Amino acid sequence: MATQYSSFPTHSQGKPFPSTPLRASTAQDKPLRGRAHRLFHEWEQLAAFVEQRSDIAMQVVDATPEGIPTAYSIDYFIKCICGVNVDGSPVFAHEFRMEIKLPERYPQVDAMPCFRFVGGTLPWHPNIGYHGELAGRVCVNMPDTHASLAWAVERIALYLRYELYHAMPEPPYPEDLKVAYWVRTQGEPNNWIYYDQD
Repeated sequence: MATQYSSFPTHSQGKPFPSTPLRASTAQDKPLRGRAHRLFHEWEQLAAFVEQRSDIAMQVVDATPEGIPTAYSIDYFIKCICGVNVDGSPVFAHEFRMEIKLPERYPQVDAMPCFRFVGGTLPWHPNIGYHGELAGRVCVNMPDTHASLAWAVERIALYLRYELYHAMPEPPYPEDLKVAYWVRTQGEPNNWIYYDQD
């Protein structure tokens, strides 16, 4: 899937946002350092990863004054459970949208990225909030601040395919305990979470 970029935001000079990461420098051709360097590197890695995937698309939705992204919209075109019927059997959808927002102090250890599914269709997965205030929030369990956004986007694709999940009520606890209970008591016993990807 080709990487998509929005026309927003623009550089402070009014120039259009670049369609691809060009080089690790600012508009004044000064080398990027610290956070700006890390953000640019994350952008390069994420864009390269998405370019290789036919089931994931990316759009930049916010950036620093230098034009380096601080927020992304990620579209997954992956079959996933999106709810359950009255009898407990799963309902499926094939398109999901997730936002990534990088806090001002990212990549400090106390300023981790926020991954959240948005829109009317949410994945039904124990590591993704489905109910209440936490609806859409993803528990990625990034091992440390060196884990990349591309790593997280790939990990979440595995969540959607149910190739990776944690449904046991023990640390690290599931993000949604109701969905985790369904996985343990109905999804696994009935093989409903082991579905073919079309």
